[in-house]
Amino acid sequence: MLLRSGSDPRILIAFPAGNSGIGLWFSHSTQPVTWTLIGRPQPLMVKDERGRPLYGMTAEASVTGATDLSIKQAVLSSVRVLRDYQAQGTFPAEVATNPTVQNSTITWARDRLDGAAGYRLSIQITQGALRADHLEAGSEGRIALKITAVSGE
Repeated sequence: MLLRSGSDPRILIAFPAGNSGIGLWFSHSTQPVTWTLIGRPQPLMVKDERGRPLYGMTAEASVTGATDLSIKQAVLSSVRVLRDYQAQGTFPAEVATNPTVQNSTITWARDRLDGAAGYRLSIQITQGALRADHLEAGSEGRIALKITAVSGE
């Protein structure tokens, strides 16, 4: 897992077994943000909606420096697609996924292109608020979140 601080924050999680990963990019921030990892990421095994196993990790992190982070794009695919999105800002339409929002959690999930168990990224806001595609700081001026990223690989 990589938490990129600065004016163009992002979250990247790689799954080496399948040469795949998950990326979450945020819109350019006028004020640089700083990520802080809270504890160590923990391994996780869950099941998807069809009962298939997904393996990955969960971690808690906080963000300071910006009171509002706007989600730009989530990409759940191969490492090559993640690199291409970072460099060119595009990805194949076949891997696009829309998020679902439930209370303070936003989730992206999709099967692999061959129909096998795929990917899921969930961001739960534990401090601050989730407003559509924006993460807003709480009264302390920070955003805290629980990141859960899993793959069928």
